[in-house]
Amino acid sequence: MQMRSRSRRLAGWLGVLLTALVLAIAQAPATALAEGGVAKVGDAEYATFDEAFAAATDGQTVTLLADATTKGLDVRKDVTVDGAGHSLAFVEKGIALWGKALTLKNLDASMTGVGSTPYTAEWGWMTICASKNASITLDNAKLSMDGTGTGNNTHAIYLTGNNKLNLQNGSVLTVKNYKQDALEWDGGDGGYNLNVTGGSKLVSDHNRSGITGTFYATVDASTVEVTNSTGNGSNGTYYTIKNGSDVKFANNGNWGISAWRIDMTGSSKLTATDNGYSGVWTRVLNVDASCSVDVKGNGTKGSATGSTGATNAGISFWGNGKIASKIERGANVVISNNAGSGIYTGQKVCNLTIGSATITNNGTGACNVNGTGADMGGGIYNVGTLTLDPSVVLYNNHAAVAGDDLYTSAGHTMTIGAVGTDWILDDCNHAIDSWYDDSADARWCADAASDNHVAPVAPGEQKADEAAVAIKAAHGLILDYAYVGEAPSEAQLPAPMTGLANTVGVNARVQQPVDGWTFDGWYVDEACTTKWVDGTVLDASMTLYGKWTKDPEPAPAPEPQEPTKPSSTTTTTVTKTTKKVPATGDVTSQAFAVLAGAGIAAAAVAIKVRK
Repeated sequence: MQMRSRSRRLAGWLGVLLTALVLAIAQAPATALAEGGVAKVGDAEYATFDEAFAAATDGQTVTLLADATTKGLDVRKDVTVDGAGHSLAFVEKGIALWGKALTLKNLDASMTGVGSTPYTAEWGWMTICASKNASITLDNAKLSMDGTGTGNNTHAIYLTGNNKLNLQNGSVLTVKNYKQDALEWDGGDGGYNLNVTGGSKLVSDHNRSGITGTFYATVDASTVEVTNSTGNGSNGTYYTIKNGSDVKFANNGNWGISAWRIDMTGSSKLTATDNGYSGVWTRVLNVDASCSVDVKGNGTKGSATGSTGATNAGISFWGNGKIASKIERGANVVISNNAGSGIYTGQKVCNLTIGSATITNNGTGACNVNGTGADMGGGIYNVGTLTLDPSVVLYNNHAAVAGDDLYTSAGHTMTIGAVGTDWILDDCNHAIDSWYDDSADARWCADAASDNHVAPVAPGEQKADEAAVAIKAAHGLILDYAYVGEAPSEAQLPAPMTGLANTVGVNARVQQPVDGWTFDGWYVDEACTTKWVDGTVLDASMTLYGKWTKDPEPAPAPEPQEPTKPSSTTTTTVTKTTKKVPATGDVTSQAFAVLAGAGIAAAAVAIKVRK
């Protein structure tokens, strides 16, 4: 009986405790249910990010408490996601923006293999889609989008009108491996805005295209890199590049940076290298004196045929002439090694002023059988009004038909300065001394034995009134000098005579003599069989050959000989002479007496004078 009583009392106490526990759980606040949650909205914590995002109302912030995942965001309210330094991985769907603003802040977000938004009915072929008036902002955030495994029709980010994609405060957006475009528009008439500011960075790598559509892109103290696209790097954007920004379009399959307009200020840099078609395609390009432009190695897939010559140029201008383009003097602009023209202006009329630039070694495909080179104007092909500052460096370009360096089509004008004093022509390694006519039916040639053409063109305005003007930085006929055979080390070879005409007789330079050598003269052939005749009119550039002969050594003076000593067997005969005493009255004695008297008299006079 006692044991049963104790058991009953124990059971009673257990019942009381259980009841109290149930009541405590029932009365506990909701937050206690999500203890250890990964996200919160205000003070309310949630076990999953998606629960927290669904609970947020318009204008609220979802804050991560730990690394999290999401099945995708269907954004129908203005929401900020503050990662607080944590990561957010999209594991199923991307982002659908319904006219609202989404801000990703202090967050490291990633999407790999995500090929659809949550709105699969119509937006099942892009990772992020924004309806009209929607915006997405990265604020000190990273978003990595990897299209590996997505469909052939999948775009990364698709904007449908009056949208904004903002990268600010050191944010980084990386888009790679999409079979369609990194950033695409729907072709509407609304504003499509891309703002990369505050030390942020946009990277497009190995997509079909980087930026496709008429965007208004502002790059302010930031970086844009579009590389390895299978198609265009960009297509049709208005670019404002300022405050030390760095924009690069490299190794894209077709066009590099294709734009309606590019304005560069504040020590910014634009690089367009190794793109299949033109490195830069634009209607307007303005570059201030502090900026740099590097355009190299473009156009290997392009064509030099007809009006499509723009497809292989370094920079292709397709302006209307009403809006001028200007590269200010002082800008560091290098345009070189492009398959076609360094600069091609076409379609309509271009109005271009170049204050400073180095334009060399373009038209590198001029001789290629696939026609990738420049037909005309290897340096610049001009349709419109072209003005080149005297500081512009322009030489060693090549064109298959006419105008290795400059070509202005009929009805248009260009103004050029003088050639540089240190330009060397890669055709022959001779110094360039002037501009020369390089027309299709009269290409410049100074080295042919006959039919050479060396018609100089004076700097200044060149009007192509009725026919095109085609010119080349080159040289006139040259009379060069070389030695044949042995020459004295002290001999000074005369400097070449340049800028000669084929209508004026020429006198060879005088060779300075050298002791111990004889200069035999100048010959017109290396075998030294035919001597040059002063006053000869040149048929072409040529080399005169000088021949030296060493003077013969003078015969040495004979060495002095010692006298021969007499032999011991030699007999010497001595002849004895008898001294004769002169007789009194001898003439010699008398003369002596006269001289002696005269000397005594002279001495007496001298003594008297002294006294």
